[in-house]
Amino acid sequence: MLRNRNTLTHRNWRRVLVALQVGIGSFFLIMSLGMLKQFRFMADTDKGMSAESIYQLRLGFYTTVEDECAAICEELKASAYVEEVTKVYSTLVLLSNGQFNAGDFFYLSGREKGMESDNIMYVEENFLSFFGMKLKEGRWLKYDAQWQYVINEAGAVQLGISTVGEGIVSEGSYRPQLLTGVLKNYHYAPFRFPVDKVIIRLYHPEHDEKNFHEKFIYVKIAPWAEKEALDYIRMVYDRYEKGEIPPDKQIVSLSDMMDSFNEPEKKLFRVFSVLSLISVLISSFGIYTLVSFSAQQRRREIAIRKVNGAGFMDVFKLFTREYVWLALIGNALALPVSFLFLNNWLKEYVYRITPGIGLFLPVFCITSLIVAVSVALRMGEAAAANPAEATRVI
Repeated sequence: MLRNRNTLTHRNWRRVLVALQVGIGSFFLIMSLGMLKQFRFMADTDKGMSAESIYQLRLGFYTTVEDECAAICEELKASAYVEEVTKVYSTLVLLSNGQFNAGDFFYLSGREKGMESDNIMYVEENFLSFFGMKLKEGRWLKYDAQWQYVINEAGAVQLGISTVGEGIVSEGSYRPQLLTGVLKNYHYAPFRFPVDKVIIRLYHPEHDEKNFHEKFIYVKIAPWAEKEALDYIRMVYDRYEKGEIPPDKQIVSLSDMMDSFNEPEKKLFRVFSVLSLISVLISSFGIYTLVSFSAQQRRREIAIRKVNGAGFMDVFKLFTREYVWLALIGNALALPVSFLFLNNWLKEYVYRITPGIGLFLPVFCITSLIVAVSVALRMGEAAAANPAEATRVI
C-alpha cells in the first residue's frame, strides 16, 4: 500500500513537471510568434518611400561644403548605369530617434520661437519623384521668386495647419516663405519612434552654399547593371573623398539602411526561436517519459483491455485525454504570463500589432500535437507487446 502511495506521488510530481515544461515551451512559442508577427508588420508596412536600387553616398563635411559636390553629381549623371542623382542637406533616414543634421526653427504665423529645433530638409526639385513619395494635398515645390515649404502630415498636425496656400506665410524670418503642400508621412526611423514633423525646402545655391551642413548624395542605379554602376560610383567617390567617412558608411544601399530598422528584432527573434525549440524538445521528452512511465505502470490494464477486444485507438484515447489536460493546464499558465511580457515588449513600439487569440491558438495546437505524437509512439509499442507477458502473475 505504501509502495502504491509513493508511486502515485511520484506520478503526480511528474505530471506537475510536464505541465510546467509545456507552459515554459508555450511561453517561448507565444513570444516568438508575437515577435515574428511584429517583425512582419514592420517589414510589410508601407514606409512611404521607395528605396529600391538607391544608394547613399556620404563623403563628409569638408568635401560636400566645397564646390566638389556639384562636380561629383555631374560625373555620376554621366554614367549609363546611373538613372538619376539627387542631393539632400541631411540623411534621409535615422537609425535612432533625433534630429536631422539640418535642424533649425520653422517660422510660421503665430508660432513663437523657443528652444525647439525642427527637422528641416533641404532638397532638389526631383526629390519627390526620386524617392516615390506622395503628397496628401497641395503641390510640390518649384523654384520661383517666393521661398516655399512642404511639411509632412505629422508636422501639419503638430503645428495646427489645416490648409495650404496663401494664408500660410511665415513671420519673423528674413524673407517670406509659403507652405505649398502636405507630404504623406514616411518612416525615416525605426518603428520604436514616432514620425515627427519634417519640413522640406528646395536647395538654393546662392544662399545654401553658405550653410555649413553636410550634404548626402543619393544615386538611383540601373537594376540590370548593379555591379557596373557600383564600380563606377566607387571610382568617382575615391577621386573626391578626403578620408572623413569609415569605409562601411561611404556607399550604402538605402534598402539595407531601412532593413537595419528591424535588426534588433531579428536578433531577439532568433534568441527566442532557439529557446522555443529547446523548450519544445524538453517538453516532448518529458511527455514521452511520463507516458512511458504510465504505460509501464498500467501495462496489465492495457493487456487486459486488448484481450477484451480493445484496439489501438481505444488505448490511445484513454491516455491522450489525460495528457491533453496537462497541455491545457500548461497553456493556461503560459497564456497570461506571455501576454503580459509580449504587451510590455510591444510598448517599446509606437507602431505595433495588437496580440489576439490568433496568436495563442497555434501554440495550443502545436503542444496538443506533441502530446498526440508522444502518446501514439508509446502506445504503438504497448500495442505491439504480447498481452500474455503483461498479464502473467509475478
